[in-house]
Amino acid sequence: MTDMENEQALILLYRKLKNMGVMNALARAGAVEGDTVQIDEFEFTYSPKAMQSN
Repeated sequence: MTDMENEQALILLYRKLKNMGVMNALARAGAVEGDTVQIDEFEFTYSPKAMQSN
């Protein structure tokens, strides 16, 4: 489980999702900044620019 209060853990999670193609799939599906994304019981706010440099 990812510690949602830990910035480094969130960066690692983002990288994993990106490497799995999840972020690209969300963009292709029409997700926009601020959308709520739910994967199973995990929920987050879609923000493609937040970690753009990673």
